[in-house]
Amino acid sequence: MIHHTIRILDVLYPWEKKRSERVGLQLVLAVLLPCWLNKKLVEGLFIAFGQDFEKSGFMRFEIWVIFFGMLIYNFLYKDNYMEWLKNENSYFDDIRLPAPVMAEAPATILLPAPVGSISSPQDAFWGKNSLNERRIGFDEIAWIRSQESKRWLITLQGERFEIGETLDEAIRILNPGNYYRINRDYIVNCGIMIGFSYCSERNKESGNITYYKDLKFGNEQTGVEARRIPKDKERALRNLIHKNRDEKRNDL
Repeated sequence: MIHHTIRILDVLYPWEKKRSERVGLQLVLAVLLPCWLNKKLVEGLFIAFGQDFEKSGFMRFEIWVIFFGMLIYNFLYKDNYMEWLKNENSYFDDIRLPAPVMAEAPATILLPAPVGSISSPQDAFWGKNSLNERRIGFDEIAWIRSQESKRWLITLQGERFEIGETLDEAIRILNPGNYYRINRDYIVNCGIMIGFSYCSERNKESGNITYYKDLKFGNEQTGVEARRIPKDKERALRNLIHKNRDEKRNDL
């Protein structure tokens, strides 16, 4: 824009004949330019200074007249020249000072925790029955069953304890690779899963037969249990059973 403005002035007011009128117009332009001061205009000013200086007919003296006219105008009528340029979406909006390194990555001081204040992840349940009350490690669990409002934990030795955790809480605590929630009421140790039994049930009213599968699990101490499983969990349970069988063969 500034380049074309000076071109027009060169045509209308030749330097040799009408110097005073041209300077006067340029002083008026110096007053108006701050209102147009944006990124493109300032870039055009730099182009006029450098790349197109000789061809534009834009005299060195006239450049400084316009530039200092802008500064004087703004210092006289604006409280803060740089702030005003920023508010006018000027060229200076794109100027960003590099942020200090510490501003992005503040130093962190780690203080040792007091002895006894570090809490380890839960690795056991607290169970009780009519005979005793004790801590039950995860490696002792055969399965956990929800019955009415109580949760019962059966150990691999066949002991039965009541625990306070719900099945939702228990499955979040237990290792998912070793324990699996087969339905709403049972969490079973994958190591004692035996296989499937195929069952059928006839509807007395319609006479239709429904086929389903039960998962069998247990050992000599606990006895073998069989519980119905949802169809969408059959494949996952089958993979777990095969995986445990392969691991037992490798151990042998």
